[in-house]
Amino acid sequence: MDLLNKGFEKIKSKIVKDELVEASDFVHKSFDKFKSYYSDFKKSFKLDLEKCIKGTLQENNRDLFWFLCLDILPYNDTESWKKILTDLRGDYLSLKLATITKEIDEFIMLEEKKGSDKYEEYRNILKENDYELLDLIKIDIERTYQDISLFQNIKYKRMMSYVLFIYSKQNPNQSYKQGMNDICGVFLFVLYKNYRLTSKFLKDDLSFLYYIFHSNNDFLENDLFIFYSNFMSKGMSELYSYSDFTTNSLSKVSLEKKILLTKEDIYSFEDSLINKRIYYIFYKLLQNFDIPLYNEMINRVQPELFLFKWYICFLTREFSINKLVHLWDIIFAYDFFQYKLINSNKNEYHFKFIESIFISMIISCKSNLMKLKNDNNFLDILIHYPENIKIENIIKEAIKIDSIINPDKGFNLNDNIEEQKVETSKYDDYEKKEDNK
Repeated sequence: MDLLNKGFEKIKSKIVKDELVEASDFVHKSFDKFKSYYSDFKKSFKLDLEKCIKGTLQENNRDLFWFLCLDILPYNDTESWKKILTDLRGDYLSLKLATITKEIDEFIMLEEKKGSDKYEEYRNILKENDYELLDLIKIDIERTYQDISLFQNIKYKRMMSYVLFIYSKQNPNQSYKQGMNDICGVFLFVLYKNYRLTSKFLKDDLSFLYYIFHSNNDFLENDLFIFYSNFMSKGMSELYSYSDFTTNSLSKVSLEKKILLTKEDIYSFEDSLINKRIYYIFYKLLQNFDIPLYNEMINRVQPELFLFKWYICFLTREFSINKLVHLWDIIFAYDFFQYKLINSNKNEYHFKFIESIFISMIISCKSNLMKLKNDNNFLDILIHYPENIKIENIIKEAIKIDSIINPDKGFNLNDNIEEQKVETSKYDDYEKKEDNK
């Protein structure tokens, strides 16, 4: 991405100077260089993977990087990108035209808040299901990242409303649930940061920049839907198919039996997928890395009370958005590098690295947790994750943990990354514990 970044900076400088013809010429000349750069994609991608770990991936590279990691654009066929994006953006426009009626559009455009007479009129105008769905989405969007000016802008609130509503209507089994607004917001944040850099660029059907770096915000809403729907299609939508925890059979198992369950036992229950993941992470993985903390936690906290939020919101409520995109960089890169480039036929669920991040986050709270006597405060730390814990340390610990729980993966995150080399001696007995289960 370094070549791309340097070229992008040069294009920006020409745009600022209103040298639009020169900028366009530079784009065309740079296209061949860019294709050459990606001819050895694994090597160049490894450099970007290192940047993900170190937190140095450039903002104006991130959306393209995520396009590749989420399998929206093929890394080995750059010439197809323009057609793919054109088709996907057209597909979203068709969905929008078919889904958004005049009445729905009016309700989304409505500036009055819930409780006003104008707002309540639409309870009778819209279909009951549409009203309830839009009402929930609008309420949640009003409290999405309100400390950031982008999310206070009515234009972008409406954009998120369209995307979330259309996705929900296309996926009625999951529909819309709280937490989806935060995930959609992160994608908007990343896309917007890039789009605004090219707002003055001259439109040109042959322009590589125009189709990949989205000048004039013309495709911001389209690409927001593309990002969000592709992310959800990678196993996330299945996690939103859940019922109340009190009806889950795993929750009713006694603690004495829970700690003896094997991974196969956990996944044999008639529970929601997210509940199975939570119990596997907490009762099987955590105990292998910190027995004293594990023993303390199993007697004082139910894992679903905090891990459910971590998982379903994809950590959007645990970290500031700038820290969060750093975590997402490496989660997406890990998944793509392992299951796309290395083992393309391996049938694994997506975003697996987040399991190691969860364990790392719990262990990183150990000093805060072990000194507490009050059980309510114990849970409160996990629900309101401490701001003073550095994201870099969480990632380093997660890399160590991953190297132990996934020893057969096709690559090592620590390879050739001097800054990340750490001792793993405290995990040396992991395999022995696994063998004895």
